[in-house]
Amino acid sequence: MEVIKAFTYPITIVWKYTSTSWQVYSSLASLKSSILNNALDQITTLSYSDGIWVFAEIGTSLNYQKSSKSSDYLQSYTNKWNLSGTQDDIETSTLSCSGVAPKSIWKYQNGSWQLNTKVSNTLGLKSFTTINANEGFWVECQ
Repeated sequence: MEVIKAFTYPITIVWKYTSTSWQVYSSLASLKSSILNNALDQITTLSYSDGIWVFAEIGTSLNYQKSSKSSDYLQSYTNKWNLSGTQDDIETSTLSCSGVAPKSIWKYQNGSWQLNTKVSNTLGLKSFTTINANEGFWVECQ
């Protein structure tokens, strides 16, 4: 998806995490200048498995074309932290870190963080085993 065509008002800013760095995009001239002046990497494209954080000034919907790829996002993560997304409902048990279960998987839903972890959940967060279609999620590898 070309980012420029997808994100316009009321969407103010979009963040994406890839491998070990953040990328950012804004269609607002003032924020574009700030992004360039601070030498931040800009988002130019999104793939079907990218997770993004979107800030909009008012409630809005983001329309996109669903990829014909269905399960290619069931990748084996290799970085310590990975922000990803899915267009289908998936079980957390299908995700791996180089063949090993992730240390933790995080998602933000209905105003609160949820945690799937193989160690004790001492934070008292709600746990989950399903990542719903169109949700972004963090995978923490060992």
